[in-house]
Amino acid sequence: MAGAVKCAATIEEGRSATIVVMIADDGWKYLSTGAWSDDLDKVVERAKATIYF
Repeated sequence: MAGAVKCAATIEEGRSATIVVMIADDGWKYLSTGAWSDDLDKVVERAKATIYF
């Protein structure tokens, strides 16, 4: 958000622009998958074998 605010501040007065900000969630909904709660070695191996989008 801070970057978006800085970007918006550079836009000339009277001009319009679209600023898009993407903010990731904190991952709590994935705890039941074991993605973050398993042993670190298991998590790393799973991450290497899985493509996350």
